[in-house]
Amino acid sequence: MPRLVWILLILAGAVARAEDPELPMLRRHGLAPTYESLRSYLRALYPGRGTEQEFKALIADLGHSSAPRREFATRALLRGGAAAAGVLNEALDSGDPEVVRRVRWLLEEAERMLDADPMYATYMTIARRRILGLAEEVIRTLPMAKEGYVYEAGCKALEATATPASAGVLREAAVRALAAVLRNNAAKEMAPLLADEDLGVRLAAAMALAQIGDKASLGALVTLLEAPTPQLRFRAVVELRKLTGRRFKYAAWADEQSRRPEVELWRKWVREQASDIDWEQARHAPVGVHNRILIALNGKGGSAELIEIDLDGTVITRRKLRGILRGVHGMRNGHRLAAFADRKLVVEYDAQGKEVWRSPTLVGAPASVQRLSNGSTLIAFPAEGQVHEILKGGETALVLRAGVGCNFAQRLASGITRVAVYNTKRVIDLERDGKLKREKILDAGPLHFTELDNGNLLVCLALRNRVDEIDRNGKVLGSLKSFAWPTAAFRIANGVTIVSDKRGVWKVTRDGHRHHIFVADGTVRISYY
Repeated sequence: MPRLVWILLILAGAVARAEDPELPMLRRHGLAPTYESLRSYLRALYPGRGTEQEFKALIADLGHSSAPRREFATRALLRGGAAAAGVLNEALDSGDPEVVRRVRWLLEEAERMLDADPMYATYMTIARRRILGLAEEVIRTLPMAKEGYVYEAGCKALEATATPASAGVLREAAVRALAAVLRNNAAKEMAPLLADEDLGVRLAAAMALAQIGDKASLGALVTLLEAPTPQLRFRAVVELRKLTGRRFKYAAWADEQSRRPEVELWRKWVREQASDIDWEQARHAPVGVHNRILIALNGKGGSAELIEIDLDGTVITRRKLRGILRGVHGMRNGHRLAAFADRKLVVEYDAQGKEVWRSPTLVGAPASVQRLSNGSTLIAFPAEGQVHEILKGGETALVLRAGVGCNFAQRLASGITRVAVYNTKRVIDLERDGKLKREKILDAGPLHFTELDNGNLLVCLALRNRVDEIDRNGKVLGSLKSFAWPTAAFRIANGVTIVSDKRGVWKVTRDGHRHHIFVADGTVRISYY
């Protein structure tokens, strides 16, 4: 009997090895033939929604002065796996030896995860054991298969793992693939899918139509703000914010009653202002979350500082500079633009504070600066009364004549350039050919403006020491008073207003309570991003 048992065990082991020849390969890579293990591995190969910005923030911390913070960022990026590879590749040019050293090591680990062996073994194990419920993971990783045999194994895995519940995922993937093939001819095929019974298909069709500048995508996305699942609602609102530049205080996870007024705001905006969208610019607009304030601070003797704080006033970074700052612009990739009035110069710094670009010597002292989605830089010159668009190579692509005292300029999503002109007490909108499209006449000279989600403007009237909210016709709807020469104001999602004046940065609540979150004489202007 013992001999018979021994023979049976040997035969059973041989059968197991014959049925699952990939198991030793899985084990070598620390994987098990289970749903949980294989799902975790596949998901580590591609970035989840919203994780790219998180990776960039962690990469910025790889060169932090605090050793624990560097180690935390390294471990977090290591857990990000191959999904972080694209962002890590961009960081190889950071110029910081410590960052580059850590990035290279992390890239080696990420490349190891994309090795053909674990991918093939994972796909074949799913196929042989018919492990159900991994259709989305297989679909999203298939394009990463470097070898033909791995891709074929992935197709087998997809066939084995798909269930009736996977139909939506499969159809959504099919819509994206069809749109990619048809490109500018996709409208005819995609339009009927906006009414598909599968909401995932509707979303995929709307996003495909947005890529070709079809306004029907906006209405479909607004409708999806009322979808039954918060995940779909969140994806729809992220796409709407990217395309329109509007945020509104819509919360995907809130109850229906709380969401309804915000959905109506979106619906109204699409109905009345969708024609203003510059689709080429909107498609490439970055998506991110506002949570930082960049401060331009001038000291004594021609010294200056760029200081970054969070919404509670905690200092995140601080960099000493030479020169007199007038304008700043924080970008969502962690880079910052600084406009130096005395040096007639704009300089771009990366997240580690290293200079990565500078303009040629400019025609005058720049007062405001904005990086556009096409890579150009918009600069206002108040003494010359001009707004210039400067290409990356330093050439001037566009000159708009706005009038002496144009202290602040901003390119809108519609392609209009909006300018605050102090000397003539106006906020004006200029077409690309320089023609005046509209204007708002104020009772004092503006230094800064911000357009709110409802179309109103927050305008800083420094001589009056106040910040006004005005409607489309220039009517004052409310004022925040008693600032010391206010230079910038932003309204954030919870209704709080952030204001900079020459004494620092203030946070003002809905009920008017104000808190000095950053105190420093010599504060020039802020950028909220």
